[in-house]
Amino acid sequence: MERDPSTIRPRTFAEAIRACRERVAPHFADVDRRPLEGTLRLSGERYLLVRAASLSRELFQLIHEILEADPDSEAVALDLAYDLAHAIGRNDARWFQQRFPESDPSERFFLGPAHFALTGWGDVELDEASRLEPGPGFLLRYVHRHSFEADVWLEHGSAALFPVCAMNAGYSSGWTSETLGQPLSAVEIDCRAMGHEACRFVMAGPAELRRILQEESRHAPIPRRGSWRIPDPFLRQRMERELRRSREELERRVQERTEDLSRLAARLQDEVLQREQAEQRAIEAARWEAAGQVAGGIAHDFNNLMGVVIGEVERLEAHLAPGGPESEALARVQAGCRAAAGLSLQLLDFVRPDPMSDAIEEAAPVIREALHLLERVLPSGIRLEVRIPDRLGTVSIDRDRLTRVLTLLLLRVRDRMPQGGTLQVTASRDLMQQPGVLGPVLLEVQHQGTDSAFPPGDRPGPGRPLPGTGFAAIHRILETCGATLSIQETPDRGARLQVRLPGAPPPAAGHDAAPQDRGPRGAGEVVLVVEDHLALQRLLQEVLRQAGYEVVATADPEEALLWMKEPGRRVDLLLTDVILPGIHGPRLAEQARSFRPDLKVLFMSGYPDEHLGKVGVERDRLDLLQKPFSPPVLLREIRRLLTET
Repeated sequence: MERDPSTIRPRTFAEAIRACRERVAPHFADVDRRPLEGTLRLSGERYLLVRAASLSRELFQLIHEILEADPDSEAVALDLAYDLAHAIGRNDARWFQQRFPESDPSERFFLGPAHFALTGWGDVELDEASRLEPGPGFLLRYVHRHSFEADVWLEHGSAALFPVCAMNAGYSSGWTSETLGQPLSAVEIDCRAMGHEACRFVMAGPAELRRILQEESRHAPIPRRGSWRIPDPFLRQRMERELRRSREELERRVQERTEDLSRLAARLQDEVLQREQAEQRAIEAARWEAAGQVAGGIAHDFNNLMGVVIGEVERLEAHLAPGGPESEALARVQAGCRAAAGLSLQLLDFVRPDPMSDAIEEAAPVIREALHLLERVLPSGIRLEVRIPDRLGTVSIDRDRLTRVLTLLLLRVRDRMPQGGTLQVTASRDLMQQPGVLGPVLLEVQHQGTDSAFPPGDRPGPGRPLPGTGFAAIHRILETCGATLSIQETPDRGARLQVRLPGAPPPAAGHDAAPQDRGPRGAGEVVLVVEDHLALQRLLQEVLRQAGYEVVATADPEEALLWMKEPGRRVDLLLTDVILPGIHGPRLAEQARSFRPDLKVLFMSGYPDEHLGKVGVERDRLDLLQKPFSPPVLLREIRRLLTET
């Protein structure tokens, strides 16, 4: 039967080792020792002479000192010695197999014990019961009677508490693993350093070795039980690498979690900040809502007073000759009253867009008249320069709004000129337009103060919901008529503010009343006036009576209802305030129309739309006059309603 080349031939192990030793001996006999060069060569291969104690007992002591008496110091020393010897054994086996090539596995295997003995590791006796066939069943039992490690311990008079021949076990298992091409480990069963007769070893694969050690432990004396460790070459290094990878993975996860928590914390902080800002905006909105309600009430009462003054001035003007000094003085009074009413209305610009009146016929006189009045509010240190042509043409903004814009611009710029200076106001028509298109009017206010005309947070711009009356109010007014405001600032040299007013075609002939036209007259119609402001109520009565109407007036809406319910009473039109004590104007009109379905109703109010909306009034669905209004405006509106079918 042909022999398997991978199987070691069955002959006595001692004969095989002796034969290999005789073959390898010449290699170690060729010694070239050169002390001056510090070299030692055997057959041309450089070798080192190392003290045996430095690789055994002293190594254990050193590691024990480094680890500061750590209980694991012995295991660390054993693993280190085993790993180092295992690597040396594998390298020597590889080199010897190249130096002494053998195809027979038995020859390659037995080179190990021969080399082991010739290099001073110790003699080797192989147990004839060993199974040397490569594979899972491989088992090698061997004895070292002169292990250098055990000798070192015994020479120093030290008795070991554990098997100390780790390098012997490591070298032999490394050589055999390389020779047979399979992983093998070796364990010292008995050790002379522990008082045993010889150092006995078992070598096998890890699984087979574990099984053998379990059997040995059942038959071994009690002191030896549990003292055996199956070495795993570089186990500690692998464990440390695994621990390092685990630590790095843990650190990575901790970092990711920390980043997640940081993002979450930032998001929560943003949400808290947004919530606080929302709460602050809600508080601010509530505060401004309350302020708006108060301002609306003040403006309402003020406009009632201005309505009385304007109406009385126009009545006086009707009795004076046109062009006289008294007539001109009354015209200035009337203009001042309109400007004062406009100043109160600007408080409401952010709570209601009051309706646009017709475009003014000529902008130049309105601008010049407003500047004439405003010059008196400028301090003596500010010099006003006005450059307005005689004619500018019509623009898409009514007189009141234009006056308010000029007033607010000058007051705001005045506040930015504490040291005085020159304030220039110019106006011109932009002619750089397409043929047939009416160009806009450019109104510029320029100052030479040292401070900016626009403090932070008060710059105009679309969509800026700034409460108050400054440039934000100007911007809101200009938005309603398609006008714009721009700013050019120069550090330490002041600023130039430019208002661009869209042009508008002039009104048709006869559209507006002539200066002496006091509005259309009535034909004896009966007007029921319900107004709780008594001075305004008296003025309305006088204006309507002089215009040819019969007037019935009261401040009590309940009294007005009772009067209209009486049989035979004639009422052609109900002129009522919107906000009244008891019953509001819309409710009064609704009840009156329940028994007078054809009743014409004209409402009056000085309140903003927001306030009117709270009592169920929608401006677009009512015939409503915004206070203050002039008598001609009132008479034209009454005549329009009475002539409608």
